[in-house]
Amino acid sequence: MVHHEAFDISDEDAVMAFAHRTLEAGPVDVVMNVAGISTWGRIQDLRSEHWRTCVEVDLMGPIHIMSALVPAMIDAGNGGHVVNVSSAAGLLGLPLHAPYSAAKFGLRGVSEVLRFDLEQHGIGVTLVCPGAVRTPDPRRGRCNSRLSPGVAVQQSPFRRRKGDSCTAQACLWGQ
Repeated sequence: MVHHEAFDISDEDAVMAFAHRTLEAGPVDVVMNVAGISTWGRIQDLRSEHWRTCVEVDLMGPIHIMSALVPAMIDAGNGGHVVNVSSAAGLLGLPLHAPYSAAKFGLRGVSEVLRFDLEQHGIGVTLVCPGAVRTPDPRRGRCNSRLSPGVAVQQSPFRRRKGDSCTAQACLWGQ
């Protein structure tokens, strides 16, 4: 069974409610963190809220999800797997992407640590770092730059470079 919902993963209470509903349906075998936003701009144009929003969604969101679901996986004793989707920007810094890269580098670090920490429980951790992929957006591809001139919060699909099915295949089968 796959259980998924759309909600704000930066809202820890919403994550806990989601986890409760999910765990009521039965044990969790796989946790996938795929939500994210991209914020970019020049350092002189970025404000604290830009950094905070990006870190809250791209780093703290997955941490909230893992904190809410992985302990139940450990308690169940069935092993499982956690898949965290980062970005190529989590492997190397990209111009004008400081908030996004910082959050994605952070997710990479958390994933590496948890890969070792959860191994004893039979829980694997995979970090996926795709380049630009087409992602759906319920807001139909708007770019929010009203926060300040020179800053864009990406909410629209990226230019497609590798097929979405190829990325999904790599997540599922490690290819």
